[in-house]
Amino acid sequence: MGSVVLVIGAPGAGKSSLLEALANELERERSAFGAFESEQLAWGYPLLAAADWVTQLEGVIAGQRAAGRKLLLIAATPESQADLDLLRRAAGPGECLTVCVLAQPATVAERLARREDPAWVGRGALIARARTLAALIPALTGIDVRLDSEATAARELARELLARPDAGPLTRRSRAA
Repeated sequence: MGSVVLVIGAPGAGKSSLLEALANELERERSAFGAFESEQLAWGYPLLAAADWVTQLEGVIAGQRAAGRKLLLIAATPESQADLDLLRRAAGPGECLTVCVLAQPATVAERLARREDPAWVGRGALIARARTLAALIPALTGIDVRLDSEATAARELARELLARPDAGPLTRRSRAA
């Protein structure tokens, strides 16, 4: 059994940046963990539905557990309450801390417009969907911690999260051998 920190938010909200910053801080203190972005499991055309990629996620989590990883950091973009519920179930037995990275719809749109290749055919649809998800995701139930990326750098958000007494598995992390 192990623990999962599920980092959720709209595309462009800062999930990947927070995941990288958390990983860096945990590595700095030599805390054992595994980290990955679940979006890779849905990538392709058309994107896989959550029910399909979450099934794959369960296998990845099982593989990480079999390799001895007890703490997993996972970035994901649930597009509905049902998606978030699937993700939390996929985390398996043990503690699951759900952290939502917040950003305003205009901010996620601007970040994606800067980040994504203008020649990519899906760019406009992603930006439009991200605007919607920036409002939808923070309203989902089952979120334990909300972190605002509007004016705070990912590194500071990671440090803030690690210092919280209510950060579940992050407050009980173990050092690597």
